[in-house]
Amino acid sequence: MDKIISLTDFQYFNGMKKMFPHSNHPFLNCSHNSLMTIADYFKKDKFSIVNNFTTIYRFDKDKLGSTDYFKLDILNFKRLDQVMDEMCISMNFTSPHIDSLQSEIISSLSKGNPVSLVIDLYYQRGREFYFNKKHGLHPILVYGFNLTTNEVYIVDDITEYKKYVVPFTEIKKACMSEEIKPDEPYFIEFINNVNYHHERDPKEMLHESIKRLKDNMLNHQDEIIEGIQSISLLADFYGDSITNEDIIETLSSTIYRKCSEKFRLVALYEQLNPDLIHTTKEEIDLIINEIIMDWTNIRAITTKAIFSQNINSDTVRKCVQLIRHLHDKEIKFIKQFYNLLNILAI
Repeated sequence: MDKIISLTDFQYFNGMKKMFPHSNHPFLNCSHNSLMTIADYFKKDKFSIVNNFTTIYRFDKDKLGSTDYFKLDILNFKRLDQVMDEMCISMNFTSPHIDSLQSEIISSLSKGNPVSLVIDLYYQRGREFYFNKKHGLHPILVYGFNLTTNEVYIVDDITEYKKYVVPFTEIKKACMSEEIKPDEPYFIEFINNVNYHHERDPKEMLHESIKRLKDNMLNHQDEIIEGIQSISLLADFYGDSITNEDIIETLSSTIYRKCSEKFRLVALYEQLNPDLIHTTKEEIDLIINEIIMDWTNIRAITTKAIFSQNINSDTVRKCVQLIRHLHDKEIKFIKQFYNLLNILAI
């Protein structure tokens, strides 16, 4: 019989899958998705994570020939370790010698503590765009170890976000990459500090979280509005953008981050009196759904044009038309979101 050390009832976060059953979107990105999984494992309310961000559009025409010329950036109001600390979860950052990595993993799992490892995707089998092609740092969650077969049980998004069993030798190699700097910890142990401080009233914490979200959003209002103007810049330069197939990944990132904003809205609705926000909810839901659909259509048109090698003026015109409408819809959405926060923070 195999000797296995594994965390009981460890499941990956699937809240986005429930909301968008035909898509496999992460919540914001791989790091946030992992923290949502950890929160679920320790049975913590996730609103501290959900209310800790805003997204800001960025455009830099000087980067048109490479990547990152356009993106929907994530701005965290607090460091993620501080947010987890509010939830009574500690993040113990270390960089164990690679020869002791297995023993460190087993030690953490034996205490009931999941582990996150930073790996280089260049060495992760199954990564279509990375494996043996290009480097990229990425966190995975470890919840088990098979000492007999020398395999690691992980949660990751190699093809979709779920559980995988992978050889420890591959994980070890991915952690040894020169892309991981010696002064940057690659090993994180998550610890449930049940006695760290007294658990506070959930309703009080929720109200404080919403009020803090409102204040942070107001503090960044000018930057958010300025960022929305970047959508118009993308429209101006889309004829150049569409020639670089990296735009497909950029559009995908934009879509799932807008979907994450919708997830936050639903999370807020679930905590509140529906009669209080009925009208505002209908209006803001309509707008966010249209925004997600428009970005999805732009990606579909763009992807078809790139892979069919048929990029023409009609393709660009269709995308530009949708992008210009998105500018107006994003302005409308952010105004409605501020109205909603004003209602909720009372």
